[in-house]
Amino acid sequence: MVLNILISQPNLYDQKVFMPLVFLCLKTYTDLQDDIEPVNWLDPLFRNTDVDTMLNGVDIESIDVLGLSCYDWNWSLNLQIAKRVKDANPRCLVVAGGPHPDWKDQSIFLKHPQIDAIVYNDGEKPFADIIRCVQQGKPLDTVNNLILPYTKTPASSLFKDFEVSPWLQNKEWILKFKEKYIDNGPNKQFTLLWETDRGCPFKCSFCDWGSATNSKVRRIPDDRIAQEIDFFTNDLKVDVLYHVGANLGILPRDLDFVRHICEKKKETGYPKSFQYSTSKNTPERTVEIAKLLYDAKLLKKHVVSLQHTVQDVLDCIDRYNIPVKRQIPMIQELNKNKMPCISQMIMGMPGDRYELWIKAL
Repeated sequence: MVLNILISQPNLYDQKVFMPLVFLCLKTYTDLQDDIEPVNWLDPLFRNTDVDTMLNGVDIESIDVLGLSCYDWNWSLNLQIAKRVKDANPRCLVVAGGPHPDWKDQSIFLKHPQIDAIVYNDGEKPFADIIRCVQQGKPLDTVNNLILPYTKTPASSLFKDFEVSPWLQNKEWILKFKEKYIDNGPNKQFTLLWETDRGCPFKCSFCDWGSATNSKVRRIPDDRIAQEIDFFTNDLKVDVLYHVGANLGILPRDLDFVRHICEKKKETGYPKSFQYSTSKNTPERTVEIAKLLYDAKLLKKHVVSLQHTVQDVLDCIDRYNIPVKRQIPMIQELNKNKMPCISQMIMGMPGDRYELWIKAL
C-alpha cells in the first residue's frame, strides 16, 4: 500500500528558506524500516504565507497522511492547512507534533477537529509506527508517544538512533530541493537547521527546547558530524548554518567541530554565517568557541546568557547560572579582542520586581 505523505513545517518567516529538517528526519527513519512499504513523500510545505500559496500545486485529495510540525510561529497556519486538506479529503490522517500543540488540554480535539493525533516527544519513531499502522490496518493506540481523542499512549524510551544522517542519506533530494526552491526560487538565501546533539539538561520554566528540556543530552556520532560539515560546505554551499542544539559548548568535542567549520569557511567560503545558542555554564569553552567563529568572520557578537542576576528570581524559574563574577573575566577577554557582547535578559519573571530588575541591569 503506497501512501502519499505530506509534511508541513512552515518557516519562521517567508524571506528565507529553511531547509526542512523535520521532514528529512521523519523520511530517513521511516524509509529505513524493513517492515514499512515504500511511501511517496511529497515535497514538504516550508514557506510561511497564505494557505492558497502553501497548497498551490498539491493534490490534496490524494494525501493519505498529513504531518504538521508545530511551533508558535506556524500553529495557526498549520491549522488552516489541515482544515483545508481535511475538508477536501476527510479520510486523510492528520498528525500534529512539535512543542506547540497543547495536548494536556482535554478539549484540544474539540477545538481543532481537523487533527486526528498528536505526537509528544521525539517524532521519528512514532511517525514511522503510524505509517506502519495505516499500511497494516492496525489501530493507532498501539503506537507509543501519541495523544488521541480517547487516550494517551505510554511514552517510549528516549530516541537515540542517530547513526544515519538525514542530510547524507538524502543528498540527491536535498541538492534538487536547493536547485528548485533556492537557486531558481524567489528567495536565494537559505538557512540550514543542524543538530549535533539532542536534549537539554536544564529545566528553565520559560523554555521548551523541542520538548526536550530536563533530559539527557544525546550525542550524534562524531564521524557523521564531520561528514555533514563537508557536505554543507563543499556541495550544498549553505549560507547560514544554524546549530539548533540548546547548549553549544556543553561538550568538549563541540570545539572540534567548530574548528572544522572554521577551516571549511577558510577553504570554501561557506558557510557565510553561523548561528547557535551558547552553553550556559561552560564560559571558558564558550568564549573559545566565540573567538574561533569571530576570527573566521562567522560571528558578529557573543551572547552571554544571563536571564537575570538575582538568585531568588532564578530560583523561581528553576534556572541555575554560574556566578556573575566568573562571567566577568570572560567578557573582559572578549572586549580586549574587540568582540561585541550582548546579553539575554527576561523582564517580568516570577519573583521579579522593579528594584530587582534594575539591580540585574
